[in-house]
Amino acid sequence: TGKAKLIGDGNNRLNLTYAGNEADGCILAAQSPQARGQAYNLCNDGEITQSQYLNKIAAEIGAEPVTAKAPYKVVHAVAFLMELFGHMFGRKSPPLVTRYTVWLIGRRCFFSTEKICRELRYEPAVGYDEGIARAAEVVRVPTGFYVRAKLHRRVVGAPAEISGTPVRYC
Repeated sequence: TGKAKLIGDGNNRLNLTYAGNEADGCILAAQSPQARGQAYNLCNDGEITQSQYLNKIAAEIGAEPVTAKAPYKVVHAVAFLMELFGHMFGRKSPPLVTRYTVWLIGRRCFFSTEKICRELRYEPAVGYDEGIARAAEVVRVPTGFYVRAKLHRRVVGAPAEISGTPVRYC
């Protein structure tokens, strides 16, 4: 139907961070002598589930809440078929859904940032709400409409990609 669906029950915890936070953490580690030879996890503070995340995005762009669910195994199988047909027919761009994206969104995941916070005094500067608002701003155009583009496939913002109505789905 074109509407976003939760993969599984949507209660799985996601491990996310705003890209600027990731950059800040990498720079902090690169500039800290005590970080030499160490490995650190970078993610936002707090917990966020798949359902909370998708619904924060929906709220930010003015879409309806995401309530529909699709079983993980079914979505994974559909992604496999999309990859298979794309490969068979020589498509150069990736399919809309891949098994990897299903795995990333559908799995339960948590990495602790306790080590980098303790050793390097790292604190993420941008929280979930602000990060989602900033990301949504990237796809907005001056008229307040959203760009209908597959962000992973092409640059956003070219006038030919602007639709006349706001995007209704996330």
